[in-house]
Amino acid sequence: MAAIVDRLIQAVQRHRELPPSELARKIRDNVKALLLARLRLRSCTTVGARARAFGRRPDIRNEGTLRIGEDFAMSSVFGTVQLATAKHAVLEIGNDVTINYGTSVSARARVRIGDGSKIGPYCVIADSELPLPLDPPDADAPMPIEIGRNVWLGGRVTVLPGACIGDGAVISAGSVVAGVIPANAIASGVPARVLRIAAAHYSGTPPSGARLRAASSGGGVLPSDSANTT
Repeated sequence: MAAIVDRLIQAVQRHRELPPSELARKIRDNVKALLLARLRLRSCTTVGARARAFGRRPDIRNEGTLRIGEDFAMSSVFGTVQLATAKHAVLEIGNDVTINYGTSVSARARVRIGDGSKIGPYCVIADSELPLPLDPPDADAPMPIEIGRNVWLGGRVTVLPGACIGDGAVISAGSVVAGVIPANAIASGVPARVLRIAAAHYSGTPPSGARLRAASSGGGVLPSDSANTT
């Protein structure tokens, strides 16, 4: 409880320029999300401390192993977030990860999302050609997906089976990721191609020109910028 209070105090200090009524609403929404997360994520295998679930009920289908780290936040304000695992599959979400509305993450074998990563709205991350709950009898074998630490996915990004995205990479909105994206790369397109490699690791705000749309909106995560959470 002390850690939660401390994070809320930090958020108030960051957003002290907001009108008192707006700040009060954001704090109220975050407290509500903390309470709802205990109910709405109960079918996960493990959930870390201070998880938050904003908006409508997410669609959680866990027949395998679904592990979520600390300080997780998901927003289903404008579209339902879906997290799904098949039997014997593993979906592992690290600490301080944000998943925005309308996104689907599906694991038939293994999907891993590293600490600090921010997933924009309406993304699809699936280690099989047809994500769960679709279950065609002649489906191709799944190929594990690895998303590193502090990765940013813009809105409507699709991550295909077997993709590997390195730490600190930024994928711009509408891109389709196949194969390997190196660490600290800025990538865009269908398929996503590396535009440049950032000179140094960054955190908080993506480099200029990344054209991200990874923010939650009003009533969702209490941000310090477009996708950071409290």
